[in-house]
Amino acid sequence: MNTLHHGRGAEHVANAINKYFQMMVRLIFANGGDLIKFAGDAAIVVWPLATEHLGVRCLRALHCAFDIQAWLKDFVVDGSGGGSGGGGGGADESMRLAVKVGIGVGGCTVVHLGGVLGRIEYVALGEGLTQVSSCSSRTVVHE
Repeated sequence: MNTLHHGRGAEHVANAINKYFQMMVRLIFANGGDLIKFAGDAAIVVWPLATEHLGVRCLRALHCAFDIQAWLKDFVVDGSGGGSGGGGGGADESMRLAVKVGIGVGGCTVVHLGGVLGRIEYVALGEGLTQVSSCSSRTVVHE
């Protein structure tokens, strides 16, 4: 985040991040995922079994990860305060965002905590999330 913010205003950073998250949400939903929450710059997503076989759900999650990586390959944060899918701004005025993806398979429970003063926090727990955490810490950008 420091690199993205360097020399740019908060509005510029907010616009770029919003465009990034908007596209991530579209791709997640298009691939059948349920967005649980954003955690910092990460998204916690599940693909519930519903009526499909586990293998089909895993393929949907992988397809979504590849879609996000492919889209970000052409996403440029330009000097004007936004992002575009393939261009904008000169080399000194633009930068590219990249992500790491961790996928886990296993049980998952989503609970909501709180309720006081109208604040509710969703928390996902389980083996699948443990695997994601382990995976994500071992990958590098573009993996």
